[in-house]
Amino acid sequence: MSTLIHEAGEVFVLSPTKPGRLRWVFSDVDDARHVADERLASILGTLRSAGVPAMGEVGADMPLVAIGDAIRRLHPDHIVCAVGRAKHRDWQLMERTEREYGVPMTLFELDPAGHPAGSHAGG
Repeated sequence: MSTLIHEAGEVFVLSPTKPGRLRWVFSDVDDARHVADERLASILGTLRSAGVPAMGEVGADMPLVAIGDAIRRLHPDHIVCAVGRAKHRDWQLMERTEREYGVPMTLFELDPAGHPAGSHAGG
């Protein structure tokens, strides 16, 4: 597990619901919320079993909105973002978050088993 996480004073996990566009337009987000709840429980369980005391919540539907809400409320000094397979939009999200909020981010790509495949530190 990342040194960033083990050395953090506090760890807060945010799991956006991320419904598909069509589901979002029709406010059909129940399945996406269920998936986000399961993802959050899995991540918190992994962190806690590694001895990392962590808290978390399911956030807004759109990742940038969810991150912005959490930044305004928690005032983090660093954000670690884990994604299944980094896509162009994930890098754009990281760059936009750093630009808009001035909070450095580290983006981890996860392999299919959920282990870090690589990372990119921003800031």
